Amino acid sequence: MTRTTEHSIEDFAIKLLQHLGYEYIYAPSIAPFPSDGGVPEGRGGSDQRSSYEEILLTNRMAEAVRRVNPTVPPAAQEEAIKEIQRIHSPELLTSNPRSCGCKELSLQRERNKKMQF
Repeated sequence: MTRTTEHSIEDFAIKLLQHLGYEYIYAPSIAPFPSDGGVPEGRGGSDQRSSYEEILLTNRMAEAVRRVNPTVPPAAQEEAIKEIQRIHSPELLTSNPRSCGCKELSLQRERNKKMQF
């Protein structure tokens, strides 16, 4: 019997999201630059976030909003970004469905049948 590990779940999730068209970026590649200005060996360091507490990569998100919605006025794009950044509830289970605009997340069985990992 195959043992399920955190690594196997993470690997499956990464492959699933890549199959859906998302780009995988290795975490150290988008790690914040250290405050002392040096970059530890093997760590990329990035200006995409100022700290690990910054969970949304706002520059990437704004770029994606502009790319996906080129005909939407800039003011409306900014309002959409602000809405994404708002936390409506301190409970993640309450906030998650609200932020994605759905009551529950599920993948279609047909899609899963077609995917081979």
